[in-house]
Amino acid sequence: MNHSLPTPTGSLAPKSTNSLIKSFAISFAFLALSITGASAQAQGNGFFESSVVLDAGSGNQFYDATATTANPDFHNANLGAFNCTETLLLGGQGKAFKCSPCDVTGTRIFWRVWSVAPSGSFTQVNMPFASNDPGAAPGCQDQTWQEAGAGKVNVLAGLIPGNYTLEVYFEGNATGSGCPNPFYHSNSGSNYQATFEVSASGNVVTNINTGKSSVPSKPPSTMRRP
Repeated sequence: MNHSLPTPTGSLAPKSTNSLIKSFAISFAFLALSITGASAQAQGNGFFESSVVLDAGSGNQFYDATATTANPDFHNANLGAFNCTETLLLGGQGKAFKCSPCDVTGTRIFWRVWSVAPSGSFTQVNMPFASNDPGAAPGCQDQTWQEAGAGKVNVLAGLIPGNYTLEVYFEGNATGSGCPNPFYHSNSGSNYQATFEVSASGNVVTNINTGKSSVPSKPPSTMRRP
């Protein structure tokens, strides 16, 4: 059975207030250098937006982690109910900026699934370079790094029936003297969390996002505890 998450708008959603904060920070750096008479350009790198990509069988849905767009928020979201035979594929998107001499060289989203209390190690999904984007200050470049395709992973694999939390954070690397490396979006270290339910195959399963119910007919797959 395919779940229908809210209608995706993906990377076409407008830039967030985080983008404005990033622009103000770069502009302030240029102003400070101008006042002091320094000839060097603004320096720095980091994320200014990040999104969680989920596919429950009906296509990618982008959830805002730090972005503020028309997409649903990921943190504190209820992703719905699934049965043991279904998939929920996870990817991610990071909007990054870099200012000379800094160069962003890679990004990734880390995830883990736990029940009752936080536990277990994080697994990474690489977010490859996707595009150079317009709108950066002189000497800087905005970029999109994203995994929304074949590199997504199934976060439901092997789970037994129960209530779970999906926890994620974002990490990037950069080169250049004085450039932040690594750099993060991690909700000030608390990470971003959303909940979901797994039901046994054969039980009526209701997706909270759509209100649709069904009785799965396939036998349960091998399950694991987180």
